[in-house]
Amino acid sequence: MKPAGSKLLSWLADIHPTVKTAIQIVLSVVLLWILFYLIDPGEIADALLHADSMRVIAALSLVPLSIVLTISVWWILLKLIDSSVTLRSASGAVMAGYALAVITPARIGELGARVYYHRTLGKKRLLGAFAVQGVYRTSLYFAGGAVAIYHATRVGLLDSSIWTPVAMAALMGSALFVAAGVIPKTIVSWMSRFPLLSRFVPALDFVDKLSGRTTMLLFAVSSVRYLMTISQFSLLLYAMGVRVEVQALLSGAGFVFFIKSFVPNLFFTDLGIREGTAAFFFQSMGDFGPEAVAAALGLFGLNAVLPAIAGIPVLWFKPKISDPA
Repeated sequence: MKPAGSKLLSWLADIHPTVKTAIQIVLSVVLLWILFYLIDPGEIADALLHADSMRVIAALSLVPLSIVLTISVWWILLKLIDSSVTLRSASGAVMAGYALAVITPARIGELGARVYYHRTLGKKRLLGAFAVQGVYRTSLYFAGGAVAIYHATRVGLLDSSIWTPVAMAALMGSALFVAAGVIPKTIVSWMSRFPLLSRFVPALDFVDKLSGRTTMLLFAVSSVRYLMTISQFSLLLYAMGVRVEVQALLSGAGFVFFIKSFVPNLFFTDLGIREGTAAFFFQSMGDFGPEAVAAALGLFGLNAVLPAIAGIPVLWFKPKISDPA
């Protein structure tokens, strides 16, 4: 007999996509309703309308570079699968992914677009490449979360005793993801020994080509993009009126991205997670809840909506499959 947890996971996996999307939309609506019930929407709108335009522009100026870095990571991984993949092809896949991500549950459209663009390379390997990209990103989210929670508990921003073990778990999780990024061949070899994990090994056969130099490059590019996103959020927080020390802004940004990566993808386009977490963290620092929610919505607009608009023309013109099989 299967344990209750396995039955639940099997049931979730078998849910019809339409039903799953409906559930995610309902959860996001409920979460946002609760958030707007606790925090006056008028105050959120007021923070957006009276934001410091110079800092908003500074955050906006980082968007193109963030997109370029995302494309770079994807291109590097694709070239491990097939060295003839072009930068133009990788760019089209990423931009189409932005356009679909903003209208699909849990941003699944981002993965779907990338797989479609490079489908001649094999669906399983593309899923593997997307997973490897997530390893580098998640390692940074967890590391940043551990640092953010440590600082917040040390200065009294998070006073519950539960946050100490959470910070330790985040640090251990980051170490595991870093190990997976640094020694992927060893991790894949280890996975092959377990029946439950061995079925994923064929999708990761390209990691044999990951050299130490390429690994460091992927970590470096991913780190720069992470720091840029943290900087964007900090700029928006200050622009919306969250007047606290820089360390508190950075800690809050790191905390939000950690929680966002830690919470399962149960919400439509992740709406509600950023906003609720930001409100929770900054509400106790001087009633900055409305400003924090406004900053989170602003970040969603900059890093999700604007790239999605830029990616619409790529979706409009159907891509040609130029990458070899």
